[in-house]
Amino acid sequence: MKVTKQEFNQFKRACLKYQKMLNLMDWTLYIGQEEMDDRRASCYTLAANRTAKIVIATEWEPQDRDLGIESLAAHEITHLWLATLSYLGECRYVTESEMDLENERLAVTLSNVLPKVRK
Repeated sequence: MKVTKQEFNQFKRACLKYQKMLNLMDWTLYIGQEEMDDRRASCYTLAANRTAKIVIATEWEPQDRDLGIESLAAHEITHLWLATLSYLGECRYVTESEMDLENERLAVTLSNVLPKVRK
């Protein structure tokens, strides 16, 4: 079944909401649709440039609709949230201070978000 324009717009709004919630406003996001064989959505990042492309599939299986667009957007934004840490792990030379800085950024963000989730 095709992903409707309404579903795509809901996905896009959710991605932007979670981007703000996780303090990822220094990232430039390109949100679109692509044909995918085995995924419902994907996040491609270029951490060095702080740019990301988040896409939702153009078609889903009927049972995929039950999994929720909000959850799907949250999942892809979580990949974005962890992208810098992944990038640092792939670098051949990373300083301890770079790892500490990213670790602290993640901890601060999560400690700001978790109390809101509990309410």
